[in-house]
Amino acid sequence: MAKRVLPLLTVAALLLAGCGDSSSTKVDVKQIQSVVKQFASATGPKACRLLSPDGVVNVYGGFTQPVEKARANCIAHSSQFRGAPIKLTVLRVIDSDTVKQGAMNEKGDVTYNITLRKFGPSWRIDEITQRKTE
Repeated sequence: MAKRVLPLLTVAALLLAGCGDSSSTKVDVKQIQSVVKQFASATGPKACRLLSPDGVVNVYGGFTQPVEKARANCIAHSSQFRGAPIKLTVLRVIDSDTVKQGAMNEKGDVTYNITLRKFGPSWRIDEITQRKTE
């Protein structure tokens, strides 16, 4: 009996995994991609407004400072921001309020995985990871 149930569970899991694609119609892809492109090209304090509360606290608030202090720290550092063009790659919808947008730098030697979360009507960057590519 257990030998028959396992393949059925595997098939069910695969079918359910496919159901996640339907949520892709519930996100505003243009807005998401616009936020990522604006952040990448930002050269000043505008970049700080594109970060989620958690995102700004994690990067500019040492994981512990209040959001207002972390945003002030971000703005203070924003004169050093240097925007750069990026190429967007795969957009993966996690749920109607969370997506992951892939990107790479112009040379194609650094890739980025950007997590965005929806706050009211707006998408904000919650986390960015990067890595060198071969």
